[in-house]
Amino acid sequence: MGAVVLNNDGSIESQIKAAEKELANLNRRKIQLENEIRHLRNIQHSIAEKTSSFNQKTKPSITNESPEDKKNNLFRSLFRGREDVFPKRFESKRTGKSGYQPVCRNEWIRPLCQKPKIKCGECDTDAC
Repeated sequence: MGAVVLNNDGSIESQIKAAEKELANLNRRKIQLENEIRHLRNIQHSIAEKTSSFNQKTKPSITNESPEDKKNNLFRSLFRGREDVFPKRFESKRTGKSGYQPVCRNEWIRPLCQKPKIKCGECDTDAC
């Protein structure tokens, strides 16, 4: 403990009050820091839980031996897109070229399809 130094007014009472005031400030600061530490630990715990659940190795539910419909469902869930549009292979009798073009389930169905006025690639309706 440090040596007692009297203030200019020589009052030990004023030094006691100043020390008590400083101690109260330190107690408030201690409580703030404890709360901050608790909050940061909660965040740390939450991050650790998310990371561990993300990194957990799970046995795949779909394997090579799985039925074809389950494999197809998995594939479709991974590559989800519009189900009303699909590719169709074509081969030109004139040029011999072949390839794929988009086909719409609503192709040539009036009033959903506006072919030949509007090409499929330019169609902005949800139906095509």
